[in-house]
Amino acid sequence: SSTARSSFIKMNDYSDNDLIKRGAKSVSILNLIFEPSFRFFKNYILKGGIFYGRLGFIQACNNAIGRYMLVVKQMERNNEIKSGLKKQDKK
Repeated sequence: SSTARSSFIKMNDYSDNDLIKRGAKSVSILNLIFEPSFRFFKNYILKGGIFYGRLGFIQACNNAIGRYMLVVKQMERNNEIKSGLKKQDKK
């Protein structure tokens, strides 16, 4: 059985891997709001998680949190790239 701790560790690893696959994608605050929300809706309503009770709800939340982590990491990476470019421009 999976503990909450191991689930979050896996989500962190998966979001790191997805970040590599995504490449240099532009993201905004709207992505931060809507991507996790849609991921929850998709898993809980469209894919029928609602019929699995608490487990379905937890799984939908975990999927939304994983998407949130991915978007935040993408934003961080984009900011690092921008700040690195600004430092190079000053030289």
